[in-house]
Amino acid sequence: MIQRKKNHVGNTGLQAGVAAMVPMWISPNMLTIMRICMTLCILLVDVFAASLWWVLVMGFCAGMSDFVDGAVARQRGQITQLGSYLDPLADKILGAVVGFILWRRGVLPTLPLALVLAAEGHALLLPILHVLRRRFQGRPITPLPKVRANVWGKWKFGALAWGMAFMMLGALLDWPFGLGFGAFGVWLAVVLGWIAFARYTYDWFKEQWN
Repeated sequence: MIQRKKNHVGNTGLQAGVAAMVPMWISPNMLTIMRICMTLCILLVDVFAASLWWVLVMGFCAGMSDFVDGAVARQRGQITQLGSYLDPLADKILGAVVGFILWRRGVLPTLPLALVLAAEGHALLLPILHVLRRRFQGRPITPLPKVRANVWGKWKFGALAWGMAFMMLGALLDWPFGLGFGAFGVWLAVVLGWIAFARYTYDWFKEQWN
């Protein structure tokens, strides 16, 4: 119990330190939008056939911004409904873009990429179900369903991030262990992604029929 409390205090202290380095005029949502823009820049880097090192470095910076915007939001009490939509959306776009680049360059096989992308189907499925149900009931489609944080989704993004990072290092350094360890991370992300999908869907149905 004491050790757990110390870890929580240390984590809070780290978040406070990170938030203190971000100017007050920069909001968490601005950082999230910046991550989306950086992800699009990663795609442009690939279009111009730049080295995979650029993708790795830019992807790392974009991934770290996920921690920064969360720390700023919690420390400043700026957690918003818009942010709860933007943050997971930014994660999904980053994962999809880097995954596509690795697939196009022959580093990531088709099957795990397809399964990861399919697991993100809740982002389309639940809004469609929401609209259809509201229309069938003759009710307005607003308010939209609330997005609740899903720990499985965060773990999925973490596993996918380090998995693809190791795969990039393996390809760049001709490092078989990196490729194998990275592949394990991606497959772990597949499993966690489908658990997250099931959880999101269950929560939505539970909310609709309660």
